[in-house]
Amino acid sequence: MIYLNNTNTDPALNHAIEEYFLMQTQDEVFMLWQNVPTALLGKHQDAYAELDLDYTKEKGIQVVRRLSGGGTVFCDLQNMQYSFITDAVEEDGENAFSRFAAPVVDALKNLGLAAEFTGRNDIVIDGKKVSGNAQYRYRNRILHHGTLLFDVNREMLAGALRSRPIKFEKKAVKSVSSRIGTIKDWLPEMTVTQFMTYLKEHIVKWYDISEVLEPDADLMDRVKPYLGRFQDPNWNMGIQSREMTGYSVKYPFGLVDYKLRLKDNRIEELIIGGDFFSEGEPAELARQLVGCELKADSLRPLLTQVGVGELIKGMQPEDLLEDLICMGRG
Repeated sequence: MIYLNNTNTDPALNHAIEEYFLMQTQDEVFMLWQNVPTALLGKHQDAYAELDLDYTKEKGIQVVRRLSGGGTVFCDLQNMQYSFITDAVEEDGENAFSRFAAPVVDALKNLGLAAEFTGRNDIVIDGKKVSGNAQYRYRNRILHHGTLLFDVNREMLAGALRSRPIKFEKKAVKSVSSRIGTIKDWLPEMTVTQFMTYLKEHIVKWYDISEVLEPDADLMDRVKPYLGRFQDPNWNMGIQSREMTGYSVKYPFGLVDYKLRLKDNRIEELIIGGDFFSEGEPAELARQLVGCELKADSLRPLLTQVGVGELIKGMQPEDLLEDLICMGRG
């Protein structure tokens, strides 16, 4: 494994670097990095629902959409992100999260903190969430990245991220939001720079990393073709949907947001988003449903054939069918 010594703080460039190493190399890479104040959206999220965009513009907070699913996180120079880019291994099965979280949890435990990996993608200390993780797969490769909330500008975090009212919660989902903590709460004498140095050294030792790569002009030239996506407002903001029925459902695997327009009880337009994880494009599923009559007998055959559980990790076809029918009833 290579340690990439990335001191850049431009979120678009940082994500371009990830994508380059994921798609154009077979290198195994560990990278620890920071962003200027940024709201990082999950791939399938609605920027207009998740963020107060007037506030982000006023405060100069950048908005960037990740390749991976999951929820929105707020980054600044008081916290940090980490990335692992490797080949997938058979032992991972469908969930490689715990494998990549292990050295981070171990680093926190070595500082005397009661850290553990829990839920679908969180690292907590004494029950308080200090890290969220997400993944994106490309062919036989995995990009795993996470945020470590060492400290944060709480005013900006609260101002940028909207509180989402959820219409419906399913399958014993707790309605109380996860408690958020910062690592500095437990380590008040440590600075973010000291913590980053400690974490880097711990993970380098964990993986026995001997090669350090310093980004140079040649590498940046190779990364440049991947930069455009993360600078493109069409990618980062998406399209603001209007005149469509909205419906949000909270599942154990994440929030699913639907927007639907019907004509003569047939699906004229459908958008499926949320903070779920995916190994595919939910938009393709939505396109296949356009033109279908909003009736169980019409939708069920298609939903059982298209791999719903891969496009929305954890979802069953009958769950999606029920949501669509409920939404059609208004």
